[in-house]
Amino acid sequence: MAAVDVFGVEYTSAYTDGERVSPIASGGTVHVISDTYVFNAIESGSTVTLGAAKLPKGARIVEAKIRHGALTNSVTLALSNGTDAIIAAVSCSTAGTKYGLVGVSDTATTVEDYLVLTTGVATTAASDITVEVVVLYTFH
Repeated sequence: MAAVDVFGVEYTSAYTDGERVSPIASGGTVHVISDTYVFNAIESGSTVTLGAAKLPKGARIVEAKIRHGALTNSVTLALSNGTDAIIAAVSCSTAGTKYGLVGVSDTATTVEDYLVLTTGVATTAASDITVEVVVLYTFH
């Protein structure tokens, strides 16, 4: 079989079919929202509102992560903007970093709102455990 030259979707859009290329694919500015919260015993289903700015409607997530200490008791954390899931509920009972939507998301956020971290499964028994959230996104 002979070697062939092929092109990615965005390359094809930019150079062969005349479509306008989204700034997400080329030349866009990456924005960041980050915040930390120190957990002390908090009930399952509780929410923590994060960030000094709202994630805009139409934003496309490049990368999202939750970095955390051990929250014990099978605690889960989920990240959203109140409507759109960014990181589905993940176990945070042992220290680590959880990633969500790594790479450019094909789906834009549907509302403008602050980031929300939601606890689940169990009450956090740990005290003074820092959780850091970082979301990188493009917006057009």
